[in-house]
Amino acid sequence: MPGALKQVDIDGSIVCGVNPGNQIYCADKDIYGTPNWFQLPGTLTQISVSKGKVYGVNANNDIWYAANYANVSWKQVPGKLSQVDVDGNVVCGVNSNNDIYCADNDLANPSWVQLPGKLKHVSISNGYLYGCNANDDIYYARS
Repeated sequence: MPGALKQVDIDGSIVCGVNPGNQIYCADKDIYGTPNWFQLPGTLTQISVSKGKVYGVNANNDIWYAANYANVSWKQVPGKLSQVDVDGNVVCGVNSNNDIYCADNDLANPSWVQLPGKLKHVSISNGYLYGCNANDDIYYARS
């Protein structure tokens, strides 16, 4: 597949990722063949896409949200996370201390709730939260 990304996320027919220079790219045509990569404004170290909405974090652990990947208008949301994942109207992430946070409903103005435990990476899908801790152990729970 053409291109070079250090991190990638897919949701249905949309794939987004960031390259080694933290530039953001998405594709929405022929994503399993020769994707039509196009660059989004700004820089992120990590991105997640769901139902056309994108969430990401930058090198300063600032959290960014856009309601439409195809017509991006980034909004910084409160908090600091080092990694984030979005699924529909639920967003979860972890901070640099491996604390876990989730929010739902209002993605543009999330009310973060801290969950118990410590994880270094999380993924949310269909009401389940999966994650890996500092020892690379895998955990899951209903969100």
